[in-house]
Amino acid sequence: MHAADEGSSIHEMHSSRTKKDLASWLPLTSWLEMRLNTPLTDRDILRPGDAPAAGESSAEVIDLHTHPGRRDAEGTGP
Repeated sequence: MHAADEGSSIHEMHSSRTKKDLASWLPLTSWLEMRLNTPLTDRDILRPGDAPAAGESSAEVIDLHTHPGRRDAEGTGP
């Protein structure tokens, strides 16, 4: 709440003020890291010519394993 009020993120604030908030994000960030490290299967990727179902986004599908992320582009990734 304080971060939003200040227009910043909890990662920009002193850790003594955000310890509980950071702990509450741990399950989500752990799940995201696990999913990013899970290889994609054929059913995860649209093939050329496959159209999204009605109501789904037609945005380009990006393979996260081969696409450089923002961290990697900045040279701060693993």
